[in-house]
Amino acid sequence: MGVLGGVALNRKGQPKRKLLGASIPAMGSGAEKLARQIGQAAAQLSRLAAEVHAAREQAAKVGKAMS
Repeated sequence: MGVLGGVALNRKGQPKRKLLGASIPAMGSGAEKLARQIGQAAAQLSRLAAEVHAAREQAAKVGKAMS
């Protein structure tokens, strides 16, 4: 077996790590994919915040009109 075989066996026993539901790769090109997923999640959260803000403003207008 050699050094590479020992490394492969060692990595196999480690549990997969997750961050916000996305698997975190150990190293390599997976980091780019993870960064893209985090960016997409941030953009989605930003759109949600904008929708909540608009709904809150609309509710305030309706409240003023009713009083």
